[in-house]
Amino acid sequence: MTYRAAIVGRAATTALGADLASTWAALAAGHSALAAWPSSAGGEGGAPWCARIVDAREGPEEDSTLRLLGRHGAWLELVARRAHEEAGLRALPREDVGLYVALGMVDSPPEELAPAVLASRDASGALDLERFYAGGFRALHPLWPLSMLGNVAAGHVAIGLDIRGDNIVLASDASAGMRAFAEALRALDTGAVRAAVVGGAAEPVSEASLVRRRRAATLYPAHATSTDVGGGAGEGAAVLALEAPAAAAARGVPVLGWLSGAAARFVSGAPWPAAGAAALAALESAQVVPSALDLVILCGDSPWPGGQTLLQRGGRSTEPGLLDDLLASGARPRFVSLAGALGDLLGAGPALGAALALDMFAVGAPPQARTTHIDVEGERSTARTPRRALVVVSSAEGGAGALLVEAP
Repeated sequence: MTYRAAIVGRAATTALGADLASTWAALAAGHSALAAWPSSAGGEGGAPWCARIVDAREGPEEDSTLRLLGRHGAWLELVARRAHEEAGLRALPREDVGLYVALGMVDSPPEELAPAVLASRDASGALDLERFYAGGFRALHPLWPLSMLGNVAAGHVAIGLDIRGDNIVLASDASAGMRAFAEALRALDTGAVRAAVVGGAAEPVSEASLVRRRRAATLYPAHATSTDVGGGAGEGAAVLALEAPAAAAARGVPVLGWLSGAAARFVSGAPWPAAGAAALAALESAQVVPSALDLVILCGDSPWPGGQTLLQRGGRSTEPGLLDDLLASGARPRFVSLAGALGDLLGAGPALGAALALDMFAVGAPPQARTTHIDVEGERSTARTPRRALVVVSSAEGGAGALLVEAP
């Protein structure tokens, strides 16, 4: 399979900035959006870190469209439109453009669900599912079931942009964001589409979403030190507009960068061996030797325990770290973690990492903030201007993936 694709558009919105430019400026200035959630949501371990987007969309909404999309669907719509416009994809036949996104579920505010719960209690006051299905569900808003379907938001985005090629939506975690790229790259390679809008959105932070993240072991408690590069729950969305190289050349559009390698691996319950294998496989798919790699951008839904533990050789972990695999192969990259400033952005992580890699190429180095840059003890990173970055994601279940991004 040929993975090379031209990056012709990019956009993001995060807790550090309403757009990609302001997000990058905040990162370069050393800012972090992480703050402690007001309670220890999700069970034991203390209050988690969260990076939240401040907007007006809090609580119940009368806007039926927003009720269906959720706040994260609205973020996805915003960034997809920006990337689509930057790439000038309306110039292509609408059947030749696809949409591939990872998107989480909509959590209804408790006040919307409470009437249905109250109407479904048994004599002891416990929730009785038979009572719920017998009539308690009628207390829910009629649009509530549809709001749980990610393809509703994806369909809304496609309709708004008049995209009539593939329309694929996946679950919300970071590995799903990587699968969205895999589907898009395969479609570009086979000629199913000539261009693709690819990325995802993290579901909004709520008590319910924090419980899900806690159970998936993807949260750090707020008492973790500032040197920990593992983040908390982040909010935001990011997408790239990709185009087949021949199609981009024929249109004469500016190429912002290249997506030239990709790979995914899975090791049940052990994300780090999978991450190392995926990283090396992505380099191999692009026929790039490890020593030519300049940056590794870490993002995903598996925290990096103990700060640098799994990145350092001789760390406390008994499992091999990602750094071990890369260093053993001859790579001497600089490592950057986005989670320490933006939190875990789930399915938006791969697209955001790739988008920010282009800024790092432009300025010649990654941000120097302690929350985003990892100084690997005992290893001196390359001092050359970065031209190649590997975006690496992993999940607690053992799935991992990597994208190789190259400067234009």
